[in-house]
Amino acid sequence: MNPYEVLEISEEATEVEIRKAYKKQALRYHPDKVIDPAEKEANEIKFKEITHAYEILTNKDSNNGFFGGDEYDNEDDADFRNFFTQDFNGGPPPPPPQTKNPDVIIEIELTTTELYNGKNIKFQLSRAMVCGTCEGNGWRRRKNGNLYEPPLIDCSKCHGKGFTERTMRTPFGFSTVQRLACTKCASIGKVRARPNSEKNRCKKCHGEGLVQVSETVTVSVPRGYTANDRITLHKQADQTLDGKDPGDIVFVIKEKATSTTGNMKRHDKDLFMSTTVTLMEAIGGFQDKYLMKTYDSRTLTWSTPSGKVLRPGDIIKVSGEGWPISTDKTSHSVTFGDLYVTINIEFPPDNWVNEKNDLLQLRNILPGVKKSKEDTMPIDAKNCEHINSFEIVHELPKDEPNTSDNDNRQEGEANPHPHPHPQGVPECSTQ
Repeated sequence: MNPYEVLEISEEATEVEIRKAYKKQALRYHPDKVIDPAEKEANEIKFKEITHAYEILTNKDSNNGFFGGDEYDNEDDADFRNFFTQDFNGGPPPPPPQTKNPDVIIEIELTTTELYNGKNIKFQLSRAMVCGTCEGNGWRRRKNGNLYEPPLIDCSKCHGKGFTERTMRTPFGFSTVQRLACTKCASIGKVRARPNSEKNRCKKCHGEGLVQVSETVTVSVPRGYTANDRITLHKQADQTLDGKDPGDIVFVIKEKATSTTGNMKRHDKDLFMSTTVTLMEAIGGFQDKYLMKTYDSRTLTWSTPSGKVLRPGDIIKVSGEGWPISTDKTSHSVTFGDLYVTINIEFPPDNWVNEKNDLLQLRNILPGVKKSKEDTMPIDAKNCEHINSFEIVHELPKDEPNTSDNDNRQEGEANPHPHPHPQGVPECSTQ
C-alpha cells in the first residue's frame, strides 16, 4: 500500500497538506455517512486504509488520531471536528472527553490543639507511573536502544469500528441505536498491540506499561486550619496510559472530637469562654489570678486594680489571643483573633454572717444605695400587701404559643387580637 496514493497526495506533500488530505478523505469515506449496507462496508475498508496511511506518514501516536491537538482553521477542519464530536445518528455532541483523571481524597484527622499549632504529617504514598524504560508501550527496547514501535491491532472495545453502540428507548416506546465515539482508541479503531511473550516484555514494567512508585510525602498543615479545609498536591495521583493528566491528591482536614481547653468555644477567628471571681474579688480587685491555659501551653493570668468593680455578665476582650488566621496559604504567616471572657460572680452562701456586727461593719464600708423614686412614695397601709413567700429561679420561662384563643374560635373566624402584647405588659384602653 502506498500511503501517498491512498491519501491522493504527492510524495513531496508537507505535514499540513497530509493532515488536510486525511481529514478530507476521512469525512468523505466515513461509513456512517451512508445508509446502503454494501456501500457502508466498502467505506469501512477505505476508511481504515486512510487512517493507516495517515499513521504511517505522520508516525503519530494512535491515541491522538483525529481528536488530537490540531487546530481547525478552515471550513473543512470545522466540518471534520463537528462530525466526529457528535453521536453518529446526528444527535447532540457528547460531553468533551476528560483530560484529567479523578482526584484522590484523603482525610486527615487532627485535634483542636494540633490545628491551633499547625502540624507536619508524613505519608507513605504509592502511585502508578508510566514506565520510563518503554515509555508505556510495554515492549522491550531494541538492541540498539531505540524504542520498539508495536503494530496496530483492532481496538478490543469497539472491535475496530471506531465507535460503540448504545440502545436507547424513547418516551414513545421506540428503540434507537446511538453511536458514540470510542474513548479507548479515539475512534480510530486501532490500538497498539501489547507484548504476549516474556522475551518481548519490558523488564521494568513486565509489559504493563506502568510501574508502582513509593515515596514519602510531607504534608504541612498551617496554623489555624479548621474542619473541611483542603491541602492539594497537584498531579500527584496515579498516571494512566490513556494520555490523561494525573489527578490531584487532596487532603481534607477533619477535627477530632476531643475536649477543648476548659470551656473554650470557637467561632470564626475568635475564642469564647467564661470565668468566675468571688464577690470580694469583684469589688476589691485581685492580682495575677489564673485565667486559662492556651492551646500552645501558655498560662494566662489577669489582674484588676482596687476600686475596679466587676459585675455579673461583664465581658473582657483580650486582643490577639483568639484563633490563628493564615494570611498567606504558602508562607505560614498568621494573625490572631480575639479572646472574649464572660465574668460570673460567686456570691457567698445563705446565712454567711455569724455576727450582727459583721453585717453592720459591711454596711458601713460599702457605699449606700440611692433610694429610687418609688422608695420615697407614701405607702397606703390600707391598700398594701407584703410578700411573705417567694422562690429564686435561675432562668426565665420559655415563650410558648398561646393556643387557647385559636381552639375556641370557629374555623375561618378572624383573630380579634392579631398583635398580642408581650407577656407581663398590661393592655391599656383609651376612653
